[in-house]
Amino acid sequence: MVKVTELNALKTIFARIQTNGAAIKSLESVGIAVKDVGGEAIPVSEILENLASKWDSLSEAQKQQIGVSSAGMFQNTRLIIVALYSNV
Repeated sequence: MVKVTELNALKTIFARIQTNGAAIKSLESVGIAVKDVGGEAIPVSEILENLASKWDSLSEAQKQQIGVSSAGMFQNTRLIIVALYSNV
């Protein structure tokens, strides 16, 4: 069963991935697009799938930067879990 705190964490992560400048920059720095060629937002689920496919090839510093900028200090661990398991 999913707890309310977990849902709130996911809402925070989903919002930050598409609106936070630092999150967008950190994702784009590792080749993960946040917007399509027409400038429209890519669905967060697709962004997370792309992140999951690259996760193992990222350095620890890149993982930390993406985690903190995309999820914030308190939700970082939850983002890592989502990134690791979104391709499962």
